[in-house]
Amino acid sequence: MNLQKVLIFEKINYTMKSILSILLAVLGLMACNNRRCGCEPAPQTAEVYLHYTDNLGHDLFDSSTTYTLKDIKIYAKQHGVYTSDYLKNMDDKTQFLSFIDTNHQRLLRVFPYTDNNETISEMLVELRPGVSDTLKCLLEFNSAGSVFKKAWINGVETNNNIITIKK
Repeated sequence: MNLQKVLIFEKINYTMKSILSILLAVLGLMACNNRRCGCEPAPQTAEVYLHYTDNLGHDLFDSSTTYTLKDIKIYAKQHGVYTSDYLKNMDDKTQFLSFIDTNHQRLLRVFPYTDNNETISEMLVELRPGVSDTLKCLLEFNSAGSVFKKAWINGVETNNNIITIKK
């Protein structure tokens, strides 16, 4: 008789655990659907890739000692003034990322800045003192964040967010 009671108790315990697990899963899904648990997708951030080359098409930072990555400074125009401290969440205070793509090209990944959801971002990319390029980007905003539409580098329009600049 005791063995039978133990088996019944184990069966009830197993059933209760199963019901509790299902209930917790349903509550978790409901919380995500109501966007209360941080299940929202990460905000989308517009980005532009700059590929600097010399007149022969060689990567400027690989083929030249005149330009180095450590000298690059990025400034965003905020309230009519260029500032370098516009991406507070970047670990690297250079305000850009540098990497080699699948075509073995060094790209600078720049994040256009807009203040108060303005649609035009204006930035200054300084390769070294006295040598700079002006980058303007048209952005569109939606519930996911900002989306690149087109850009102007030194006044020349492009619809591509990968821009080659010859120096």
